[in-house]
Amino acid sequence: MPRLTRRLILTSACVAALLPHAAFAATTHQVSIANMAFVPTRITIKAGDSIEWRNRDSAEHTATDKGGTWDTGILRRNKKAAIRFDTPGEYDYFCEVHPNMQGKITVT
Repeated sequence: MPRLTRRLILTSACVAALLPHAAFAATTHQVSIANMAFVPTRITIKAGDSIEWRNRDSAEHTATDKGGTWDTGILRRNKKAAIRFDTPGEYDYFCEVHPNMQGKITVT
């Protein structure tokens, strides 16, 4: 184990101060897929946050961006996938298997 010296402690503190605050505040939000719907249907998150979708249905589902930039792939029962959102905006998405299932993400 490296010996902590005053120089190492000060260097670590300086590096941490230079990193963007968002790097420490990122959150992973949960969206369930249940009863053939995304729950919640609409969600607002901050840039740098992630959303984790978990399929609680017996049917396979996806969470797929209508703009074509991201996709969770097929999620079987109890499987999950996460996507990180770095760019503010609104993202409409749907399930490729069941296109009537739709959701909206707002990134601030």
